Amino acid sequence: MFKPSFVNKYFLHTLCLTCSLVIFGLISSCARHDEPKPEPEPEKPAIVKSSVLLYAVASNNLSSSLQSDINEILRVAPELDLFNNDIFVYYLTNNQAPALYQTEYDKTSGIYKLVKRKDYDRSQYSTDPRRIRGVIEDYLHLSPADTYGLIFWSHGTGWTPYFSDHKVNQSEVSQSGRGGVYKSFGYDSYNGTVDQCDIIELAEAVPEDIFHYIWFDCCYMGGIETVYQLRDKADYMVAYCTEVWGDGMQYTLTMPYLVNEQPDLKGAAKAFSDYYINQQLAVTVGVYDLSQVEGVAEVAAERFNLEPAPVVFMQNYGRQGYDFYDFGQYLKSKMIETPEKWSTSVFDSSMSAFDDIQLNAALSKLVVFKQSADINFNRSPLSLDYFSGLSVHYFKNENTEKDAYYQQTDWYKRISRQSEFPDRD
Repeated sequence: MFKPSFVNKYFLHTLCLTCSLVIFGLISSCARHDEPKPEPEPEKPAIVKSSVLLYAVASNNLSSSLQSDINEILRVAPELDLFNNDIFVYYLTNNQAPALYQTEYDKTSGIYKLVKRKDYDRSQYSTDPRRIRGVIEDYLHLSPADTYGLIFWSHGTGWTPYFSDHKVNQSEVSQSGRGGVYKSFGYDSYNGTVDQCDIIELAEAVPEDIFHYIWFDCCYMGGIETVYQLRDKADYMVAYCTEVWGDGMQYTLTMPYLVNEQPDLKGAAKAFSDYYINQQLAVTVGVYDLSQVEGVAEVAAERFNLEPAPVVFMQNYGRQGYDFYDFGQYLKSKMIETPEKWSTSVFDSSMSAFDDIQLNAALSKLVVFKQSADINFNRSPLSLDYFSGLSVHYFKNENTEKDAYYQQTDWYKRISRQSEFPDRD
């Protein structure tokens, strides 16, 4: 019988141990190989479903209001699908240089933040149409999307120009050389001077066939002149024919309606106005289908040479000298026979007696949603019966510089039949 020596015993023991280690290693290797690897995080789509640009000019007394609105956007961001949708913000304040930001989730802090995408210098005002156009171009490049929305945020005072040549660091007198008319979009204050953008320039700055909607979160932009000037710049427009409180739009309420492949403008507008009405505060809002504005323009053109009722009877949405009268009431009053003696009761009874079928039909297609409180910003009663959702300038042709500009608007050219399709050059 074979008896293994100590050396043989040691050899066999070592061999068995080595084989065991090899086998264990192979098993361990297989086990590690079969363990699931963590899934890589999905990449954001190359083209998102919807994208919104908030273009905010707050280099004025609205700086704190803008910061509140940005905080609202960041607060509601977790409820939004910002993987398939984008929110961009261009803004400047008294202390913040102009820059373009994107709303993104920060993994380290676990919160949403504005991430800077591009800086801009102060060689141009943010109310200069060249800056507006440049920012929009940068934004479109950074955020390819199926649907675009544009929100203009600042002071706003309607259709009338500020008469600026947009040159930085020049006095207001040398900028204009003309009187002090302060109506337009935006208010960029820099080094002691102010710049604004009139609606003709603004329309030229916004590209055609890009935006599904333009929302003016600023005062007095809900006028027929502004709506008509921007008719080719979006499918829809949302604006207020009165002032708006410093808080402006409540973005926690409206963004869930807007950050979608199919934005719900009526829902957002109702959420905006309900917020103030529930607090018994003044507010107006209108949602306009810009494809239907020509129907209203044709009615206005047919009545162009007719006299409206005296201005004293018109519902005025402006304060402090601003003349923004109700568009529907103004145009309807042109169909009322002039009584021998005007009075409030005569005016109201005459207006009530006339069913303006032609105007009502055209307005119902253009103004697809409207809502107003029953008080104005002076806390005086506002008649909802006369609220059409649009304002208009009571044009008298008094041979003023303001009147000369008004006649350059596309609205005036259209209704006076100077041109069926106004020349934008």
